[in-house]
Amino acid sequence: MYLLSPKQQNVMKQLKEMKEKAQMEKDHYWKPIMADLKMECDVFKNEYKSKENEWKLERMTFKAERDAFKSERDILKDQNRKRHFKSRKRCIEI
Repeated sequence: MYLLSPKQQNVMKQLKEMKEKAQMEKDHYWKPIMADLKMECDVFKNEYKSKENEWKLERMTFKAERDAFKSERDILKDQNRKRHFKSRKRCIEI
């Protein structure tokens, strides 16, 4: 291992301080920008989730309406079959 002269140590210390200062300036510049972007992202996420929930409710409503139509159709089909069966029975009796 080698030892640095006091002058070299001073230069290394200055370099380290300059790096730290540059990093602090970078952090100071980017921190508020990142905070704003995170807030915007959170707003978009919340809006998306609310829209998604809205769409789910709408989808459930459509499914319920579809099921109601299907059951109504089945009832009508059943009634039609009964009528058809009764009319065939009368034709056979005659």
